[in-house]
Amino acid sequence: MSLVYDYYNAVLYVIDQIGQGRTLTAACDMVRLSIPAFKKYVNDDETLTELYEDALQRGNDALMDALLDVDTHAIYGNTDSKMAKVQSDNIKWVLAKRDPGRFGDKIEIKHEVSLDRAITDALVMAKQRSVAALPAPSQIEDAVLVDEDAELLHQLMYG
Repeated sequence: MSLVYDYYNAVLYVIDQIGQGRTLTAACDMVRLSIPAFKKYVNDDETLTELYEDALQRGNDALMDALLDVDTHAIYGNTDSKMAKVQSDNIKWVLAKRDPGRFGDKIEIKHEVSLDRAITDALVMAKQRSVAALPAPSQIEDAVLVDEDAELLHQLMYG
C-alpha cells in the first residue's frame, strides 16, 4: 500500500526517534501523528514493519547507552545525581519490561527429568536401603521360603 507522502515522512521520522530511544508516544507527538494512525501505516507496509522492529531493538540499545552516559546523554542525560539515579532506575525498568531476555533481572532455570528416570532412580535407592536394613543371611535362623516368588526375591536381594 502506498502512503500519502507527508504521512510516510512522518512515519519514518517516528521510527527514527524510536531507534534513538524515545517512546512511541513521544515520537508520535513530535510530528502530531496519532498512535493508531502510525500503527495502521506500519502494519500496512512490510518495509515499515521491518524498519519499526529494527528501531525497537536499536531503541533498547540506545537506552542501554543512556545508562552508561547518564549525565551527558542527549535525550535522557541529567547532571543532578538524584535525578540521574531516578532516570537510570526508570531506564532499567523499561528495558527489563521491553526485552526481559537481554535486560531482565530474573533467571529462569529449566530442569527436566523424565518420569521413567525418576522412577528407576527411586527404585534403585529403595533397593539399596532395603538391602542395608536386612540382616546378613548367616544371621537368619529357621527361614522358610513359601513359594517360588519368595525364593526369587531372596536371590535378588542377597545375590
